[in-house]
Amino acid sequence: FDVGSMTDVISKADLLAHLPAWTENCKAFFREFKLFQAIRMTEKIEQSLLLHIDSEEDPERRSHMEKLLADHTSAPEIIKIKAQSAEVSHLLFFLNSHEGWTILKDGDVKIFYRKEPGARLHSFKAETILDVPLLNILVLIYEIDLYPLFFPFLQISKDLAQPSKVSKVVHMAFGAPWPLASREFVGLGYAVDGLDEDNAVVIFLRSLLQDSASEFDFTYPKIGKGQVHMSVEYGGCLFTPLSRTRTKMTMAIYSRPARCSWSRRRRSRSRARTSTGRFGSWKISTIGRGLIGRRTCTRSRRCTSSRSRPQTSPRRRRTTRASTGALSRSPRPGGKSCPTR
Repeated sequence: FDVGSMTDVISKADLLAHLPAWTENCKAFFREFKLFQAIRMTEKIEQSLLLHIDSEEDPERRSHMEKLLADHTSAPEIIKIKAQSAEVSHLLFFLNSHEGWTILKDGDVKIFYRKEPGARLHSFKAETILDVPLLNILVLIYEIDLYPLFFPFLQISKDLAQPSKVSKVVHMAFGAPWPLASREFVGLGYAVDGLDEDNAVVIFLRSLLQDSASEFDFTYPKIGKGQVHMSVEYGGCLFTPLSRTRTKMTMAIYSRPARCSWSRRRRSRSRARTSTGRFGSWKISTIGRGLIGRRTCTRSRRCTSSRSRPQTSPRRRRTTRASTGALSRSPRPGGKSCPTR
C-alpha cells in the first residue's frame, strides 16, 4: 500500500483554479475515514505546488503559490491527515515486511516473532484466513465491552471515549499467570476504510499518556493494585476480503511493558517472604530450585544433589563426606545408583 503515491502532476492553471475545492475534498475523504485517498490527494497537491514554485520566474506569482502552499499545509485537518498517514504507513510496513521474522507456528494460523533493535521483548505477527465475511468481523471488533466473553484472560475491557464513528479510547487489563503481574493498557484505536481503492481495512492501535485525556475528553483511569502499565508503540490488524465469505487477517503488535522501580521490586520480594498465602515457603523454595536447576532426588530422602548441598568449611566438608559417604554410595531400591550422583 503506497499511501503517498503521486500518479501525475496537476497543471498550474487547474491547480490555481481548483485548489480550494480539492483541499475540501481531502478533508471530506478524511471525515469519511478514507485516509488513503485523502493522503494521496494531499501529496499530489503539495508536490504539484512545489514543482510549479520552483519553475515559476515571476516573483509575484511565485509568492502567491507559496502562500497557497502554506495555507494548505497549515490546515488542522491536513495536519491530522499527515499524522495518521505516518502512523498507518509505519504499521503497514511492519505488517507486510518479511525481513527478520522467525516462524513460531505454521498451519492454519501462522505466528511469527522478531527481535526489535533496543527492545527487551519480541514483536509478534499472526496471519490467518477466516471463513467469515469482513463485515461480521468488524462488528465484533467494534464491541469493546464484549471482549471478556471472547477472551477469558481479559479482566477489564471498556470504552472511555469515542472521538468519531470509527475511533475509540479503550481501557483493558490482561490477566497473566503467576508469578507475572497483570498488564493494564489505555490506548486509542481507529479504523481506515480502504476498500474503494486498496481492497483493505486497517485498524491501528497505540497507547495514550495521561496528558492525552484533555485532548480526547476522558478521565484517565488509575492503574489497579498489583498491575503494571503496558505501553503499545504501535499495533493493529490488516483485513483483506478474498471473497464475500472469506477474509485474510494479518495482526501485529510492538509493545514495551513498563519496568518496576527498585523500591517496588524490593517491596514485592518483601511481601513474598512475609506473606506466601496458600503457597507455603517450602513450596516456593522447591519451585525456585526447580526453575534454576537445583533438583532434589525424590526417590531417596537421604540422597541430595551436590548442587543443592550447602557450602561448608574444608574441615566440616571432610567430616561430612566421611560420614555420608556410605549413604551416597548406597544403591536405590532396585539396585541402581541415584542419577543425581
